[in-house]
Amino acid sequence: RPLVAEPLLDVLSGDGSICRALSDLGVSGLAATERCGDYPDSFLPPHVASRPFADDLDLAQFGAATALISTVLHHEPDPVRLLDALARADIPRWIVVENCVTAEFSPSFHQFADRFFNRCLNEFGLHCVDGHRTLYEWADLLAAYGAVTVVDEAFTVPGIPFPYSLLAVDCDILTA
Repeated sequence: RPLVAEPLLDVLSGDGSICRALSDLGVSGLAATERCGDYPDSFLPPHVASRPFADDLDLAQFGAATALISTVLHHEPDPVRLLDALARADIPRWIVVENCVTAEFSPSFHQFADRFFNRCLNEFGLHCVDGHRTLYEWADLLAAYGAVTVVDEAFTVPGIPFPYSLLAVDCDILTA
């Protein structure tokens, strides 16, 4: 867990399964947010503090040292608004996981895969906007908030037909 400093906030945590996995690995300082109604089931462990996500949610209340943003940004109609909210919360490190556009996996492929996974295979209330970017486009966007390190350009997840990228952002503390 070299990238994780506790406490960790899982931003738009989905069904909570990543928080559960992190808890099982010994991460004890966890909190999560998710939009009400987007996921019918929650797998969050009972000790994980959770608050419904809203655009006006003060993310600083969690006192997080790390924010996990896992396959979230490409679903956001306005990812900059979410990133700005994280910057206002003064969370020093962000861990970002995204599935990125490549020569092999085009924007239209990602849009199809999003609709299939989020509307057909599962019934999630997620936005399926045209928000996919290349690794370098994500890194460029994130660089406005701090130093970006590409930790892994392409790692695979069993059962998923495309790779994910892992980025760490060490944020400049911005003042409002």
